Amino acid sequence: MIVSLMLLASFPFPPAPVRGVPAALVCLAAAGTRGASGSTGLPDDHTAIFALALAAAGGTDPREHRRLLRDLQSPDYLGRLDAKEAYRDAARTPLRAQQVAEALARNAAASAQKTFLALIQSRVFLANDERVLALIRASASFRPASAGLVNFWDRHSRPGSEYLATTMVALVENGSRPALELFAKKLTSRSYPEDEKAAWMHSTVLAHRNDLALLETCERLLKGRLPPALRRTVIESLFDYRPEAWCLPAVCASPPPLRTAAQPSLAAVSRIGQALLAAGRLDDVERTAIQRRLEEVRQLQGTGRDP
Repeated sequence: MIVSLMLLASFPFPPAPVRGVPAALVCLAAAGTRGASGSTGLPDDHTAIFALALAAAGGTDPREHRRLLRDLQSPDYLGRLDAKEAYRDAARTPLRAQQVAEALARNAAASAQKTFLALIQSRVFLANDERVLALIRASASFRPASAGLVNFWDRHSRPGSEYLATTMVALVENGSRPALELFAKKLTSRSYPEDEKAAWMHSTVLAHRNDLALLETCERLLKGRLPPALRRTVIESLFDYRPEAWCLPAVCASPPPLRTAAQPSLAAVSRIGQALLAAGRLDDVERTAIQRRLEEVRQLQGTGRDP
């Protein structure tokens, strides 16, 4: 793909669109190659380099994926892809390196997946904290989750890790069974403070509580022996919403409307709620929240009876 784009630069007419890359970026890439200097064959313009990398990441050519992996492990190339200023603003604007990694993670081509899995082990790419965060965020789109990716998540979600919060978000957003099993393992570990676990539940889990795989994971947790504080946190994250008590309203996550949940998810909410009511051990706040949500489920399913 990269070779094809660079060849287009020698023609007087505008380049044809490249699948997965905006035409404007392709034109910029071609223009950039015309002004390239040095022996690398890379354009000097950051935007042109980005267009070429994004085209390769979204493509299906194994040769271009191998080339891209080589480039992304070159300090010189990484400096051309994202200027120093981009790293300073990375908290607000995603790095171009992150967007390339996300394109690889979403790409179902075997060579793209192989490239992404090699990248999460690259010492050069991982030498910068912002690029580590970029890979963690991109990993939310990588499925199926391999053993190597699970190890990557595990390494970056150890107690006290600066990457912990970002990794927990990636696990829930990934939603695969290996990802959610690791999330559950971290959640039930005594190595993490309870207030930290509550923050995960009241933010990321709350925002994804209509997801069937997450509901089933929480169902399995609630069937086990959870410490009372954690049990309460799981219950309220699935059935309640009290931003004034959980966090600052300006920064608190919002739950998705229940009406957006698919029928299997509605059935799971109903099943979990009824099991909790039958088991007892609920205070008035918990019981009221569960009953209110079950009533919503009944209305959405068009019946006044328990589904």
